[in-house]
Amino acid sequence: MDIFSFENNIGTPCAIALGYFDGVHLGHRKVIEAAVGYAEKNRIKSAVFAFEDQKGGSKKSVAGSLYSKEMRIELFKKIGADYVIMPDFSDFCSLTPREFVALLKERYGACALFCGEDYRFGKGAQGNVETLKELCNQQKIELFVEKKVKFWGEDISSSRIKEALLKGDVSLAEKLLGRAYSFKAAVVGGEHIGSKRLYPTINQPLSADSAKIKNGVYASRALVGGKRYNAVTNIGICPTVKNISEAVAETYILDKNLELYGQKIEVELVEFLRDERKFESIEHLKAQISEDIKRAKEVLN
Repeated sequence: MDIFSFENNIGTPCAIALGYFDGVHLGHRKVIEAAVGYAEKNRIKSAVFAFEDQKGGSKKSVAGSLYSKEMRIELFKKIGADYVIMPDFSDFCSLTPREFVALLKERYGACALFCGEDYRFGKGAQGNVETLKELCNQQKIELFVEKKVKFWGEDISSSRIKEALLKGDVSLAEKLLGRAYSFKAAVVGGEHIGSKRLYPTINQPLSADSAKIKNGVYASRALVGGKRYNAVTNIGICPTVKNISEAVAETYILDKNLELYGQKIEVELVEFLRDERKFESIEHLKAQISEDIKRAKEVLN
């Protein structure tokens, strides 16, 4: 997959999906899959146009990004897009709607555009779908507008997914995303309290820019070397042992002790098990973790 910035030119006819695509949820997938399908049918290339930072997204959205740039690109690739156009929002924020559409055609080869029915674009988000229809007609670009996808009678949105994560409702997040919610972060060295007195864990600091997840213990899976390993993940400040200021993820891969320091590991959250809390002693904490492991095995198996 080729990644393009503001300066690049694609130089070939292209079907382009437009949006921020923060969560690459079921609604986003519908737009991207339509562009990919059109491209395959017409034997041209497909692309996803998504700003690198969240300033191009909705001002009403809950703070934080569901996925990093790296993970979003991986998800676009899995859906089948040939290219990702991911410039910084500052490169486009001053363009009028007319200038934006003209640039899509001249620089990125747009012959067909795909978006959701609430898509906004151009300086100050002046342009909407009606504006886009008019400009595409002038530029002889086909336009396809996808209706929103609903779940339980409500629109699927990144904000709704973030709110679910804040409540620890990873089961709802999975239904809205079409896959288990996951994060990817580097494994860092810890104080080895877990390996010596509790259970060996991989420790991953969570980005301050990422969506907030409710502190607590989750049944999870760790993706290592193309394999999924059943696991238990605690997200929080470790009040019994450390009581740190910023939340981290500590994952015990069940019945495995893998050397993963320095690697970027993806962890899927499958089900919320319990709130994080402070225990009277490490022995009490260890007893609870044993119960967490038992419960996680029941959920994951």
